[in-house]
Amino acid sequence: MHIVSSLGIALRTSVLLLGLAHDAVAVPMEIPDLPLYNGTISALSPDLVRRADPRDFYLRLMPVGASIVRGLPPAPEDTAKENNGFRKALRDKLRFDGWKVNMVGGISSGSMADNDVEAVGGDTIDQTHERVRRSAPIWQPNLYLINCGTNDASTDGLTRGAGERMRNMIETMFSHTPDAVIILSTLLQHGRVQSEVEDVNRQYRSLVSQMQGPDPRNPRAKVFLAEMQDGFITWPRDIWDNIHPNWEGFRKMAAVWVNAINRVNDLNWLSAPNGNTKFPDGDSHSTCTKEPGSGADNPHGAGVKFLFAGDPTIRDDGAYRHQSQSKGQIFRERLPSGCSFYWAQLTDFGAPREQALDELIVIDESTDNMWVYVNRGSGRLDPKASFKVNHFCITRGIRWGDINGDGLDDYICIAPDGTPFVAINTSKLGQTVPTFGNFFQWRNPIAGYPQDRVLLGDIDGDGRLDYCVRHDNGDLHCYRNGGFGNGAGYWQDIGQGRAVFLSKNTGDARGLRFVDINGDGRADWIWIDNQGGTRIYINKRGVDKGLIPYWEQAAGTHPGMGEAIDRPMIQFGRVYGSSFADYTRFYNDECDGQTCRVSITAWENKAHEANGGRWQKGDGARFGDLTGTGFDDYIWISAFGQINIFPNKARQGNFDWYKSVAWGATVKFETGFNRRQLHIGDWNGDGLADIIGVDRATGALTIWYNNWDGTSFNFNKRTAGGTANRCTLGWGVLYHDTAHHFADITGNGKVDYICVYPDGRMTAMLNTDTGFGDAGQIKYGEDLDRANFRFADVNGDGLADILHVDKFTGDARVFYNKGPNRNPAANGGSSITWERPSAAYRGTRRGANMHYPSLSGQGRADMVDIEPNTAHGWISFNTCPAGGDDGDIVDPRLPAYTP
Repeated sequence: MHIVSSLGIALRTSVLLLGLAHDAVAVPMEIPDLPLYNGTISALSPDLVRRADPRDFYLRLMPVGASIVRGLPPAPEDTAKENNGFRKALRDKLRFDGWKVNMVGGISSGSMADNDVEAVGGDTIDQTHERVRRSAPIWQPNLYLINCGTNDASTDGLTRGAGERMRNMIETMFSHTPDAVIILSTLLQHGRVQSEVEDVNRQYRSLVSQMQGPDPRNPRAKVFLAEMQDGFITWPRDIWDNIHPNWEGFRKMAAVWVNAINRVNDLNWLSAPNGNTKFPDGDSHSTCTKEPGSGADNPHGAGVKFLFAGDPTIRDDGAYRHQSQSKGQIFRERLPSGCSFYWAQLTDFGAPREQALDELIVIDESTDNMWVYVNRGSGRLDPKASFKVNHFCITRGIRWGDINGDGLDDYICIAPDGTPFVAINTSKLGQTVPTFGNFFQWRNPIAGYPQDRVLLGDIDGDGRLDYCVRHDNGDLHCYRNGGFGNGAGYWQDIGQGRAVFLSKNTGDARGLRFVDINGDGRADWIWIDNQGGTRIYINKRGVDKGLIPYWEQAAGTHPGMGEAIDRPMIQFGRVYGSSFADYTRFYNDECDGQTCRVSITAWENKAHEANGGRWQKGDGARFGDLTGTGFDDYIWISAFGQINIFPNKARQGNFDWYKSVAWGATVKFETGFNRRQLHIGDWNGDGLADIIGVDRATGALTIWYNNWDGTSFNFNKRTAGGTANRCTLGWGVLYHDTAHHFADITGNGKVDYICVYPDGRMTAMLNTDTGFGDAGQIKYGEDLDRANFRFADVNGDGLADILHVDKFTGDARVFYNKGPNRNPAANGGSSITWERPSAAYRGTRRGANMHYPSLSGQGRADMVDIEPNTAHGWISFNTCPAGGDDGDIVDPRLPAYTP
């Protein structure tokens, strides 16, 4: 075709339109005549006139669709498996032509640097619409490319109304980005449902015609059609599996998109993108999904040490050093001879775990009679009351311990072969005579480990008793009692094949006990010698991956009686309510063949007044942006609620990625609360994190409002009205096992009040600009341990996401927050939509040692591991891919396409 004058073009428009429309048809299907948006010479005839130049602004381009747009799955012959689909070829061509390009979307996918996209395989139009509803306000594209509807065409009943559903999505796009251009493509040929695809395409062509109107220079809406089924891309030549293009097919798609973009540019539709976003349109941005292992590839380093705990404020309470006070004889009574004695919590009077008391239990093996003496504190015991468990067990097999984590000790009978049977304590609040449920087998025995090789103790501190066996060499292997019900939901090898405790060559195993001597909720290793003296190793949170504890040898232990004793006559129990286990000795005297005078002498454990060995330096580590710089500050909270603030020196434009000392001088103040009550979060939305205190019983909040003025801190303490009884679940034993969480799940800059149930179900009180709003259930439970949940903004979109951290490996999966759900009934009853969990972080230590503050100034959760004994910390950065070009800008030499 030869060049003609502008006047000739104007005179012969209708003739050329007819000829070009017929030339474009290369498959036996009807493409209806469209309005003159296809009839303008500048729009249709690249051979006739010069194209408009690329504009001096970014194409902030959002590809929208499903697997075809994502570029998955690649064709078998595509050995590179780059998973870029048409996107890289398209971007390369636009860059070669002179455009500045920023690909945007909520998903980062493919090997290309600028790999953002809004596409999930298998999604229908409506599912894609829901994602666009959330992503369009964040990304504010000025150009959408839509290829969506193939999954509707492949699903019975979804072809009808596809055009209207697409109209709804396009209208949503315009509601958030009214100046954007939307290019909608027809669907590719399909090897299986071609007639349905043709039906959808007819609807799309009609939709574009209606929305654009008759005059493309003055369109009703800037919606353009990219024709993908005009004979240029065909099945099976360009489509390898009936649905997805091969490498050449994707390059042809890119050519069609480029042609459409050139045509809307000729029509002068394109305009600069909205500048009111959280990211620049340059080579990088801060909103993208987190990829596992991305921290290890960060150019600023991985595992950068940035916490050194040099300030003396950061401290523990030393190694356990036993101290006691003799309380003399606390019990004397004539009982049948041959009785066995125990201390265990069988009743509940509403005290928190750390103030609970153990009852005295006496069992007469000859008659199976059982008596309980309710403990009223200070060594005062009620008169005995008879109770039953309706099961006979030889007393050497009887144990007591909390199987189901409800705070009450259950009855356990270890059979001669090591099989444990359990009756759950069913006592109610205030009940003084305990009751028990039916017996059941707790687990199978471990072959070769009979009754005398079995020990029970809560090794991981989750409130549920674990099952351990002693090897010939004295090593202990233990198995975690996981789950939420009365029985074990599952068993986990705590040592993952390794011993949980290595033998100390004590010899006589009859002296071996698991006792929580220091009241931290974890079973400590105690060996009693033949005079009642002890060796003690305190069970503390371990350093590396796995659940094997750090066993710290006690600095001082029980001195013993100075005479030979019968070891079972030494029993530990919480007699005085400090949570530390007290030491008691039982005596039998004045025996007459049927009865004996039984007496108990007690020594109250006073180690808590000096060195209790309960706390580790890393327990106090917290983070929050108290200075409003966009970089979290380091906050270390003491066990008794002293706040120690270490301001972060980093600033936007002046950040060396923690290569130098990062923290300013310490600022301290007292709260009068304990550490478990205190949280960090911006309660009033002023950009400064506040201190939040929680009442354990009622859930009522006390806020210390942060009035940082740029040079000094000033906190104003106030009670937060309307917060009582919002969350009355308190907290458990483990380091992170709390019901109360504070995170901004709505994106308004204020933390919301989240209540997490033991099985992971979540409710929330929303902290809005007009007051508190009850969101009800925001996340249904999935039987995941509460202690493994964290909240942090992983992808930088301003919404807090849910992290579930593997307690063994520290690996974290993320449930991305996708905003309010308009139909909670169809969302498991939850008012917020969360993406199904995807791998995000590769842990460097066990889960309890992992933290997720925002330390790189991008509003994204970085990964920090803190060594519990030293409080030293290392950071791996969570930054978005660099974006930008893949090397030099070169012509991708797309297939020639002339519609």
